[in-house]
Amino acid sequence: MFQLCADDRHLLLSGDMFRSENRQWRKITVFLFTDMLLQTVPESDGYLRVIAEPTMLRDVAAMDAQRHHATEFVLYPSSRVPGASLSGKSKVALRGQSTDQKIAWKSVIEQRVRSLRGSLDIYSSNSDLSSSSASAIVI
Repeated sequence: MFQLCADDRHLLLSGDMFRSENRQWRKITVFLFTDMLLQTVPESDGYLRVIAEPTMLRDVAAMDAQRHHATEFVLYPSSRVPGASLSGKSKVALRGQSTDQKIAWKSVIEQRVRSLRGSLDIYSSNSDLSSSSASAIVI
């Protein structure tokens, strides 16, 4: 359970995107607040249903924005160990509806993570994983 309303939490960006579920892409509505990313789906009664635990931006350790699909990016939690496989249930794989939308979301998320945690390097799934520049670790 989380509390959506907080004095220091403000909505920065929202929009329809696609979420990876069992190798399928499902349309969702995503809200980016100053400290978290919230994934929802609209219900028939007009309300939004939260479909995943909020991704707290302070916990984002890596972002893979150089995916095979130009509109896709993946956020990885800080629980991942540098150099270890960056796969797992806790990653958040999203696709924008356009490259411009992906770039806008990537930029704002990067800014917020840097503000909350420090620097953020970008991991590339097209890079050699043995190189230190391939993993994005927030210090």
